[in-house]
Amino acid sequence: NQIQRNIAYTPNVLYRLRDDFTDKLRHLISLLHPDETKKEVHLSFGSTFIANILAISICAFLGRKPIVLALEGEHEGAKSPFQNYTNLKIFESYEKLEEFVLNSDLIDGFLISTFRYRDGKKNPIEKIWELRNEKVPNAFIIADLAQNFSVNKISFKYFDIGFASTHKWLAGAMGQGVLWISSKWSENLDRYKLFGSSPINNKYGLIGGCDFLGLVETYFAIKIRLKASAGYSLAFPSLLME
Repeated sequence: NQIQRNIAYTPNVLYRLRDDFTDKLRHLISLLHPDETKKEVHLSFGSTFIANILAISICAFLGRKPIVLALEGEHEGAKSPFQNYTNLKIFESYEKLEEFVLNSDLIDGFLISTFRYRDGKKNPIEKIWELRNEKVPNAFIIADLAQNFSVNKISFKYFDIGFASTHKWLAGAMGQGVLWISSKWSENLDRYKLFGSSPINNKYGLIGGCDFLGLVETYFAIKIRLKASAGYSLAFPSLLME
């Protein structure tokens, strides 16, 4: 943050400093949480920023608002973006969620925290993984890992996309986020250019071109004139519905 506030630095110097820092942080993350599934690791602004970009990018990939299932007790930072951009259905128990899955024709994904932030109870992510594999194998599982990142072991096999922030147990700076994503979903979401030369770009005055991973990775994404609204959802226009 000190570096970013110092306007004496040129953009090239800033990017070199950033790249050196991110390389070291990626190495630290790999030491803390060895990943047997070899997911890609990307660094970004905080986890809420990542959740917003994920929700919007999934809408873009599917061409519609996806149906996403979650359990009660999710943190607003993860839940609010999906409430804003997807058809998020929240269930009071795993049994209710399972019943819905067994009787539904269309489910696009699941949003689940590994541990609930209010009481520390573990969510049944393993059961959701088994249910997904059996009933809706093409659905994604997004895991909010904020409550056990750098504290407890992370079982990477149980989700396709995971995210966390560094300001909790890692004692990192506010506004630093980590994204783990499978190669399949990285390819799916990166196909769609969120901001670039297009009628949407011209209409809303969005500058530059950024695909999913480019937007997640950049520390200077605020230059694309994304402004946070009150609460946890970014004030994006309805880009994907047009």
